[in-house]
Amino acid sequence: MKIIWTFTLMMIPGVVSSMSVTGYSGGGVNITCEYDKKYKENTKYFCKGDWLSCIDRIRTDIKDKWFDDGRFSLYDDTRSAVFTVTIRNLTEEDSGTYHCGVDIPTGIDSSTEVKLKISTGQQTRTVRGYSGGNIIINYKYELIHTNHVIDVCKTSSDQCFTVINTNRSTEWKRDRRFSAHDDTSAGLLRLFIRDLNENDSGEYKIIVKVSEDYSFFSEFDLDIKTDDCCVKSISLSASAGGSVNINCKYPQSHSGDVKFVCWRSGADLCAKETPVNESRRWRDEGKIQLYDDREQQLLTGSISHVTEENSEYWCGVQTDQGHKIFITRVLVSVTDTVGPAAGWPVWMGITVACVTFIIIIIIIIVLYKIQKKRINCRSAIDEYENYPRTDPRTDPRTDPRTDPRTDPRTDPRTDPRTDPRTDPRTDPRTDPRTDPSEDTYTSLDLNTRSSDLYDTLTTVHPRPAVHQ
Repeated sequence: MKIIWTFTLMMIPGVVSSMSVTGYSGGGVNITCEYDKKYKENTKYFCKGDWLSCIDRIRTDIKDKWFDDGRFSLYDDTRSAVFTVTIRNLTEEDSGTYHCGVDIPTGIDSSTEVKLKISTGQQTRTVRGYSGGNIIINYKYELIHTNHVIDVCKTSSDQCFTVINTNRSTEWKRDRRFSAHDDTSAGLLRLFIRDLNENDSGEYKIIVKVSEDYSFFSEFDLDIKTDDCCVKSISLSASAGGSVNINCKYPQSHSGDVKFVCWRSGADLCAKETPVNESRRWRDEGKIQLYDDREQQLLTGSISHVTEENSEYWCGVQTDQGHKIFITRVLVSVTDTVGPAAGWPVWMGITVACVTFIIIIIIIIVLYKIQKKRINCRSAIDEYENYPRTDPRTDPRTDPRTDPRTDPRTDPRTDPRTDPRTDPRTDPRTDPRTDPSEDTYTSLDLNTRSSDLYDTLTTVHPRPAVHQ
């Protein structure tokens, strides 16, 4: 098939070679065309269409200097005998056949055929960052490009100065404040810029060099701002294995974006990420719990099981295009002391505190009642001891006349119904057992008794009849 294609090209007058180029909508391509050194003074051009009916897109006789014509630019490097054509802001309509041509007035023009295919790709226009923070810019490309080099450069005065390149490395590569990681298995380039400042603002290019013949690129504007809403750094302390609470403000323009907290591990600023994409709803993922209040522009949460290895975190937002903007740095100072509540989550700490508070209140109430009872008892004892003393002879409590045992008013033995002193049946005047006249009468000698005395006694106390 290759032999047939080469033979077909040889049959077309002026066409000496061909290449296939892939670009992405919104981005651009750089196409490099060689020519014979004897034509370095000739006019160069780039046209679209079949060779015999090709329509110019750009044509110039300017040497060693960029010439622009709309979205097309051409640079003729006479020393290397190559000229480069750049096409920006690609669309799917740009797909088709093109030719790099050298104008030869006295003969047939020399030409290189270019088959351009435009695929739908990621369009990055403006990326915003904040002074003192960091940013990760993600650039997606197709997996068909496996053997390539990626350069990142900043444009200034029609030149693009490289800030970092990957050199086909599969690991993170760092150059001062710039780091890059090319994940060829996922077709993803991650560009990390740390310690942002306003001088970093400007136009950047991510250039993927596929071969010596062409490369494709994406352009974006980096806008670095200073926002007073947000703290650049927070310092906290916690015992080893304990937990800390965090509060991170973010700009109002990012209220609708996904928020996250990242744990940094070495050069990887976001080794492990916990995102939250809903407002006013807790997100619990392992050792990190997050809550996003979009009305207050406040991200709160807690980090548990803190260790010295996990002592640096970042609060940030993620845009719709996947770019990560790191706003606030959280540094946790880890101590060696492990408290009894080490590793407890926030809700457990609050529960323990509430239960402890209730127990303390109950203990206070019980102690208060015991103390009050003791005071009442002591008052009663003091009142008894201080009661005024009285003469036993007059004290009704000691007066023998009021002794229940001798008081006829309280002596049960002096019940009027049984007391012989009050029983009418035992009236001394009628009871012969107690009648003194009886004794007197029986003691008299009948032979010697006086009639006068007898008459008196019998008159006052008649003697009852004696039955023989």
